[in-house]
Amino acid sequence: MAKYKVWGSFTASVSITVEADSQDEAFDKAHEEFNGIKAYAGNGGYDKLIGVSGSNETIEAEGAEIIWELPFLLEAQEVKE
Repeated sequence: MAKYKVWGSFTASVSITVEADSQDEAFDKAHEEFNGIKAYAGNGGYDKLIGVSGSNETIEAEGAEIIWELPFLLEAQEVKE
């Protein structure tokens, strides 16, 4: 039997807490102040967990639906005749 790595994607939501006098200013500050999404070490590699850097930032993926993509063949098994 062959081995495949099947990648999937989902939508995650991020948030940041900012102080502003209006919604427009809050949007601009969020855009300027958000530190970005980072990869963290875990489960044997740097590509296993995601998070955010700022103390007022969060990332959410609760209940996200996975969209499965094209499988990538890792290891093929020889066919014996």
